[in-house]
Amino acid sequence: MLTARRVAVVLLLLVLPVAYNVMADAVTPACIPPRQAAPVPFEHVPSVLLRSLSDRLGKVAEPGTSFNATDVVWLESLPFRRFNFFWTAGRRWVIATEHGGFVYNNPILVFDLGEDQRAATFIVEKIASPDTVCAAASDLIAAP
Repeated sequence: MLTARRVAVVLLLLVLPVAYNVMADAVTPACIPPRQAAPVPFEHVPSVLLRSLSDRLGKVAEPGTSFNATDVVWLESLPFRRFNFFWTAGRRWVIATEHGGFVYNNPILVFDLGEDQRAATFIVEKIASPDTVCAAASDLIAAP
């Protein structure tokens, strides 16, 4: 027979993974790009850039979709990474992501998309926290 305490523990174990993922959504801020950059919706990101990101990071969830935000894995089919936003300034692209696991963080990657847009060249990656991701992305889009 299930006691009230056992029922509470079972319910807690079922709710925690979802709550952790919701918390990750709550801590990731919406960033306004600086003047020289333009935000790009996921649907308009060049496929060559998405392939380069996939080669570098593995499976990444689309912005706003579910991913494993913590080390509490509630669905093994979900990736541990999710795209946050894409900015462009000329050939330079800044891609902010979220990385779940024991220590949730926000890796930001910079690529140069060649003039013919046939190749995406990786430039740098910077790890930010939710409270520094906007400033870090702004610094990277403006860097020479």
